[in-house]
Amino acid sequence: MHEMTSETQAAIKKATEDFSRDTLIASGKKVSDRYRSEMGERKRLNKLQEAAAYAVSRMPATYGAAHFALTQSLQAAGISQIRTCLDCGSGTGAVALASMDMLQPERLFLLEREPAMAEICRRILDEKQIRPMWLENSLPDAELPSCELVTEGYMLVELPEQTRIPAVLKMWDAASEMLVLIEPGTPEGFSVIQTAKKALAGMAYLAAPCAADHCPMEKDDWCHFSVRISRDQLHKQIKSGSAPYEDEKFCYAAFTRKAPPSRTQSRILRHPIILPGKITAEMCTADGIVQKVFTKKDPLWKRVRKIKWGDSLEMLPDSDMAQCRADCVKKDRSND
Repeated sequence: MHEMTSETQAAIKKATEDFSRDTLIASGKKVSDRYRSEMGERKRLNKLQEAAAYAVSRMPATYGAAHFALTQSLQAAGISQIRTCLDCGSGTGAVALASMDMLQPERLFLLEREPAMAEICRRILDEKQIRPMWLENSLPDAELPSCELVTEGYMLVELPEQTRIPAVLKMWDAASEMLVLIEPGTPEGFSVIQTAKKALAGMAYLAAPCAADHCPMEKDDWCHFSVRISRDQLHKQIKSGSAPYEDEKFCYAAFTRKAPPSRTQSRILRHPIILPGKITAEMCTADGIVQKVFTKKDPLWKRVRKIKWGDSLEMLPDSDMAQCRADCVKKDRSND
């Protein structure tokens, strides 16, 4: 559902064809080792073959996370069309490509400070005949254009902690309709999202994914989501894995200028537990984190069987949702 389009996959393959398979595999392993062991500036990819390996190995998963986050965020905000888009820390273009494939904005602006990453991104976008406006600078030094949609993917977590809030505020100032932040699905990534939410409190509406302005997550837990992305043979070799897929875990938050008309009131926080005749779903609601048990006798059974981690229960009729929330609250209070 959130896989890259075949055209985007072909564009990445074409844009990286100057590098041999062995070069991509060796460079990909170096990049992977560096990302696991280094922090901040030491993660910078300055070589073209490293950027190409990054594109092959990481773009499918990052694209999937961005596609998921944008789908949920746009739906909650009631936005179906975007004319201008700015992606900050574009890297090789995964988030920007997800935006383009979904929305086809008239103008696309990309901010990327690393020449090697920007060059691979250019090659990929050229294959798709996309001609963005480039801002080749770091975020603190850049003058951002005003755009309806501003995005970033896995960038804030790489910044020094003291620069994250100024970066969030700068991106928010540039967003005339919506700002979408996407970070790794780790405790640190979740902390970055929470910091952004606090920084924008009182200035922005929180459109997704949260059901409440105040996060009910326990101190030692973190909220994140997951998309499953298929791997081809080269991808498996770069990642030194045999599985035909990978699960990309991420956090995200969407902020809007206007009150979101379709903000969720119940979102699935974990994989539902599916047993014969029974489904148990842990949900974030306006009343806190609750569990709801659905059985075959439930009129919602057929729909609930299709729910997945990260889904909003607004797919259910309003009357049923009201009863569902009431049941959840009753069950939660009975456990106090």
